[in-house]
Amino acid sequence: DDDDDDDDDDDDDDDDDDDDDDAPKFDIGEPHTAGEPLDECDKVDFLFVIDNSESMEDDQQRLIAAFPEFMEGIQETLAATDYHIGVVTTDEHIWDWPNDQNGVDPECAEYGSLVRTNYRWATGQVEDCGPWVDGGRYLTEQDPNLAEEFACAAYVDDEGSTNEAPFLAIEGALATQPSPCNDGFLRDDALLVVVLITDEDDDVEPGGNPGSGGTPQIWYDMMVEAKGGDPNAVAFLALAGTVDCSYEHTVRIEELVGLFDDNGFMGPVCEDNYAEFFREAIPVVDDACDELVE
Repeated sequence: DDDDDDDDDDDDDDDDDDDDDDAPKFDIGEPHTAGEPLDECDKVDFLFVIDNSESMEDDQQRLIAAFPEFMEGIQETLAATDYHIGVVTTDEHIWDWPNDQNGVDPECAEYGSLVRTNYRWATGQVEDCGPWVDGGRYLTEQDPNLAEEFACAAYVDDEGSTNEAPFLAIEGALATQPSPCNDGFLRDDALLVVVLITDEDDDVEPGGNPGSGGTPQIWYDMMVEAKGGDPNAVAFLALAGTVDCSYEHTVRIEELVGLFDDNGFMGPVCEDNYAEFFREAIPVVDDACDELVE
């Protein structure tokens, strides 16, 4: 019987190996060792994860309106002067089937690919938001019309899938899978700031919408792993359904924010103006940046 148990253990080990093979491979380069401070926090990678389902057009406009003041506050407050700013949606562009008419790159029509094309489904109008100074699918502080160009990328329309899966999008944005769509965005020596804007929780819904799958702890671990296992290298900001909103309370997202402790911050997506949220988020980002060099 002991031999049988040993065989079972071997089988379990094999299964674990298979699971490891299936795990996402994150594009983390050669990250600094977890807990090892950087010489300085001079770089920040901002990933905006924007719900593009049918209820989100007004929320996108509020985000766009608040962005210039947020970035001005970041530049005035943080020691960091080098920024990457990327946008992803909560679906895989299933409404933007790649073709010659809508301008969507076939290689980039998947979860987590950074947005550079502004495509209006209702009119068929296409606007290429780039080219951007760094040559990639993300903005930097060097782009001369940063607010206007962010507005182009962040107005992701409201014709996206009702199966919102923001954490699949985050996983894709931080992993090697969308490459070359996201080449150069994530840097191992930068603070990662994920900003999620959604009015719905990421969970299994009636009717078969599975969301991202996983749990808040799994999502937290995924983001930290993408930064070399250093929890100090990630900040998570969420505009979502708080108890103050009349619609869905996004309890799983709220739980995730709590896992980030001082590096997490959440506000109500139902507010008419997001300026106050982003003003209060600036010290969170600043403290997270300081923590990397202490």
